[in-house]
Amino acid sequence: TAQTAASATRNPNRQHGASAAGPARTARTACAARTACAARTAAGTAAQLSWGAAGRCPHRPVANPAAAWQTGAMVTPADLPEIKALLIAAARAGRDLSYSEMLLALGYRFSRPKMRSLCRLLDAIDEAGRAAAEPELAVLVVRESDRMPGQGWWVGRRDAPADWTGPAARAYVSEKQRAAFAWWQDR
Repeated sequence: TAQTAASATRNPNRQHGASAAGPARTARTACAARTACAARTAAGTAAQLSWGAAGRCPHRPVANPAAAWQTGAMVTPADLPEIKALLIAAARAGRDLSYSEMLLALGYRFSRPKMRSLCRLLDAIDEAGRAAAEPELAVLVVRESDRMPGQGWWVGRRDAPADWTGPAARAYVSEKQRAAFAWWQDR
């Protein structure tokens, strides 16, 4: 199709809004292109995107393409503001995000190392949230299979049920998610 042909010619390291012949047009255009890409990805059209060797969305800028390819383009602390913004948007919409959806919205293909890197950053976001008396946001990132947070989220919780998969666990997660939804919908 025409879209597939266009995808195949995209430079995976080009910034949003940039043409093959020139630099990015404006910050507003760049932001709109990235938002549209994230929306297509979240809507399940990721298969139509050409990801390139770096494993990143073709609209995601890469400062050093060679280094990104060599390191596997991991999720880094530089992604913290975007991760928090995605979590807040999900909370305001009253929905959860799967690990895969979150990584795709950030411009990464899913892999277990990237997921673990994302989880470390989710912990950092929750620590900062606790210091600011905000409810947890990491509870909104769940497995696709059962819509429950992964094992790392449960470890070290003193008030959580012993069984991380049963009805009590689902009620616990629902309570935490409702708290995040209520907090962020009012802000």
